[in-house]
Amino acid sequence: MHPGEGMARMMIRGGPVTSAGESLGRAPGLQNGRYATGRGYVYIRNGLKHRERGPAETRNDGYEAWYFLGRLHRVGGPAVTYASGKQEWWENGKLLKSVDPSRPAPGTKMNLQKNGRRG
Repeated sequence: MHPGEGMARMMIRGGPVTSAGESLGRAPGLQNGRYATGRGYVYIRNGLKHRERGPAETRNDGYEAWYFLGRLHRVGGPAVTYASGKQEWWENGKLLKSVDPSRPAPGTKMNLQKNGRRG
């Protein structure tokens, strides 16, 4: 795989901005404010994705990412919610937990019934 291959890019007022999972939320050259991306919105503060009381990046497909000063961050809920329903909990740019509802954890009721045992 070549560098940058498979990475989603957004165009914001003529300049590329990397999406949530790819960077620390940098948006160089953009002024403070809310920008339409063509797929949703992104909030910028001092060249970084940032919003204090809501997701800094939202997309029409349901994707949301909470950033604080360019780092994925949210206390008390998932910082990233993907369109698929997968959620990731981040604090200060560090991944704490990832939950994918389409992949049940081993030993759950769904898996036990599949093996012929009751949960």
